[in-house]
Amino acid sequence: MHLAAAAGAIDVVKAIVKFDPSTALCINIDGQAPLHLAASRGFKDVTSILLDTPDRGGLLREDSIGQTIYETVGLKVFLKRLRQNTRRSISILSPSHVNVNDRLDKVKTIEEALPRVKEVVKDMIDASKPKDPSTYAFNMNVFIKALESTMEQFKQKLNALPPKPEPKVEDVKNRQDVEDIQATFEVLDKALASNPDARRVLIKLFDVQQSVAANLSRLTDTDAKVDDDSDAEEEPEKQEWRASMVQRTISTSPDSV
Repeated sequence: MHLAAAAGAIDVVKAIVKFDPSTALCINIDGQAPLHLAASRGFKDVTSILLDTPDRGGLLREDSIGQTIYETVGLKVFLKRLRQNTRRSISILSPSHVNVNDRLDKVKTIEEALPRVKEVVKDMIDASKPKDPSTYAFNMNVFIKALESTMEQFKQKLNALPPKPEPKVEDVKNRQDVEDIQATFEVLDKALASNPDARRVLIKLFDVQQSVAANLSRLTDTDAKVDDDSDAEEEPEKQEWRASMVQRTISTSPDSV
């Protein structure tokens, strides 16, 4: 079930849930139910399926670091919005970061409004409303010419864009969920709001210890015996762990101080 949920395999998850709904509450060594894996990857449809299982798939169950899936996905949504706002601020401050493609959809609007702009300018000049009609006419004509030139450049860029790919025909026998972390968070939020009296399921200390021990064993590989004549290099992840202050602290017992 965990593998299917992590892969976003909609029909596989449905088949497993139909066979035994209780499998949705099975947890891995990190205290994660299948719902944790599916939702954290933004698989909205799989998340919806698992939320319909007993105990809503463990919506309020804590993982080994004490977070519910609602909190994990909520943090991802927040960070995504923060990155988008940061990029938008940079684009405003520096013209070199402006994405021209974002403006191409406005070409049609400008093209439709341009004749009306010319008409208004002509009416104002004919009515002698500007204090200096000749200067006003000159400045407005320069503005209109620049607008037309810019619009033509954007139209050329629009025509140079590659055609949109044809939509893929969905395989009804093996449907793959689409990653959408925002939509997934909304599904989780709706499920949580539908049962405001639900209580948080705290992770047990024993489960935390088991998770920590398993992850430390994976990183340090203390139980693995390496042959003396082996030429295999240690993985970078393990090298970084052995050199870290955390490893030194854990490896130092009170008796060795």
